[in-house]
Amino acid sequence: MQFKDVIVSQELKDRLLRQIHDGRISHAQLFTCQPGNDGFALAIAMAQYICCEHPTETDSCGGCPSCKQIAKLEHPDLHLYFPNCGTKDVKSKDCESMLFLNEFRSFVSSNNFHIDLTDWLNILDGANKQLTINIRDCSQIINQNSTRSYRGGYKIYVLWCADRLRHDAAPKLLKTLEEPEDKSLFILITEHPDQMLNTILSRTQSVKFPQLSEKEIEEALLKEFPDLDPETARSLAIHADHNYIKARKSYPNDDLSEQMLADFREYMQSVILYAQRQPLEKVDYAHAREVIEKIAAQSREIQKQYFQFWQELARKFLLSKADDGTIIKMTPSEQQTFELLKGAFSLKFVSQMNEALDTVIRQIARNGNTSLILTDLYFQLASFLMPKK
Repeated sequence: MQFKDVIVSQELKDRLLRQIHDGRISHAQLFTCQPGNDGFALAIAMAQYICCEHPTETDSCGGCPSCKQIAKLEHPDLHLYFPNCGTKDVKSKDCESMLFLNEFRSFVSSNNFHIDLTDWLNILDGANKQLTINIRDCSQIINQNSTRSYRGGYKIYVLWCADRLRHDAAPKLLKTLEEPEDKSLFILITEHPDQMLNTILSRTQSVKFPQLSEKEIEEALLKEFPDLDPETARSLAIHADHNYIKARKSYPNDDLSEQMLADFREYMQSVILYAQRQPLEKVDYAHAREVIEKIAAQSREIQKQYFQFWQELARKFLLSKADDGTIIKMTPSEQQTFELLKGAFSLKFVSQMNEALDTVIRQIARNGNTSLILTDLYFQLASFLMPKK
């Protein structure tokens, strides 16, 4: 992975290159990414540049043995840590990143380094288990850092989704992050720095990723998919909400997004009719229950993705009521849903709904019963819409 292939701003690439050239590489960096940004890809590009045998001013050579090994995630001084869980082949008490390294390498390669946690969970087939970087991983990091590098250069540790560090495991890394062995580089990657321990944050240098523009996403799509026509690339970029992974998943189609939208429409239609005190046969609560059970049968990561999508949709519907279509872009199916439900989406209701969905996401993350949580949400949303006496 070379810098030229990473979809982030050139200014950010240049800033990291200056630090390397000036010998001012912070030994512990926190890549704070926007959803869909190439945080992992940039970490690997940085590692490849540092280890390259023939680097140029702006990039690694891509052809030396070191570059080839890092591109395959097989360099002996590149250590990868990522969320994992017990599976049918690995017991929960034994799981650690090293046991899933081959699967992770294949996962990264098959997605061209554009990776997200939901897809990784599906690879692991972890069902409703929570993915974590656990205490065994942290112990392995400490042990590796106490030894010399294989090639005599940097030892580079990449922790993808570092917010998944278990709170009983993260403290084990504090001393290593503060006083690592010479020529050690830790790159922690997260989209949720607010979910990390302050003691970890205080020991890292923050590297914040700017949002990708529609133009950057459009150009990246055309580069990755040469057969994609410019008009479709532009449409995908508009609807991606600055998220490149979302855009590339939508080509040629995004079945999950369409399903999440359809379930939102069915669920909310029933909620609105119930709030209007319509006859029960018209409310069709049984249909809403089917939606609830369908979502509850998904993995917890997919469930959280559902409700983040619903929050985004509610915000889009609210803003669309004051927009003529030039700023807020919607797909035809989103527009159809908006026309059906728009009367309910006042500023007050969207604010209440988003707060309720934040609570739902937290409860699901804590292994709450999704069926009960969504049933409670149904009546809660209906109460927000009922006229006050």
